[in-house]
Amino acid sequence: VVDSNQVNNLMCLKTTGTGVMYGIYNVASPTNENFNYNVVHSLTHSGTGTTYGIFTNTVTGTRTVSHNIVHGISSGGTTVAGINQTTSSPNIFNNKIYNIRSTSTGAPIVSGLAITTLGTAGVANVYNNLISDIKAPNASSSSATAPTIRGMNLTVTTANSTLNVSYNTVLINTSTTGANFATAALYRTTSATATSGNLILKNNIFVNLCTPSGTGNAVAYHRSSTALDNYDESSNYNLFYAGTPGAANLIFFDGTNADQTLTQFKVRVAPRETNSVTENLTFLSTDGSSSNFLHLDPIVPTQVESGGINVAGITDDFDGVIRQ
Repeated sequence: VVDSNQVNNLMCLKTTGTGVMYGIYNVASPTNENFNYNVVHSLTHSGTGTTYGIFTNTVTGTRTVSHNIVHGISSGGTTVAGINQTTSSPNIFNNKIYNIRSTSTGAPIVSGLAITTLGTAGVANVYNNLISDIKAPNASSSSATAPTIRGMNLTVTTANSTLNVSYNTVLINTSTTGANFATAALYRTTSATATSGNLILKNNIFVNLCTPSGTGNAVAYHRSSTALDNYDESSNYNLFYAGTPGAANLIFFDGTNADQTLTQFKVRVAPRETNSVTENLTFLSTDGSSSNFLHLDPIVPTQVESGGINVAGITDDFDGVIRQ
């Protein structure tokens, strides 16, 4: 049980340092895990080491990661994430993640929330998380199919596993001085086996306002290949937006197909996402320190207000307000 801790101001000042930096780390073998109400911030790695705010790598049991605030995570390395989860069966909810960055001039991968594997027959329930301000100001993406910025980075293809992803709000909005810059609000690794990391998306907001450059693009929903098998057909009622539709501003991209419009996307993934929408939302605040962080402005009409569907087991929102 790791609850209600303050972890901050960890620094690797050595610019040639390659060691990993963690705010909270567990690689033990507990039956169950709880990481709740922790605040992890101001982790600075001046070298090139991997840097994670919260990282767990455990094989069995159920993990709860909730009500944590992770921000101000910075590294000169190529792998940076606010929260990174591997194996087990995590319940990840009501976390606030913002200001996560790599200062690398290479081709880093910077994630707000990353889930890389699950336990066999594992289930991840990911909901009510707020993610924004993921940055790599000096980076140049290696290719359009390898986005540098990934608000939510789901690479799970574990056999007989499921990702229930609901009611999350992801906003990325950044640029780079690098030659090529590819970004994705949601990145998903595909599988030709439907049960290998079956992804169920409901009632999420994925907004990408990043400025693409060179061969890169700004994508709301990026899949690693054309395979749709592990993208559950019940996925629906989501919002995807990536700026004014254009060759480099895409609702959906799979490395082959580039859908600029919601209509094109819906045709491609049918029968999924029949009630999903696109829109440039108005947020009360994009400042992670604000209580209004990624809350919608109530006076501005929007398709997402009352535009979702009930999800079993989720009865309230980030602020504890009843959803149903």
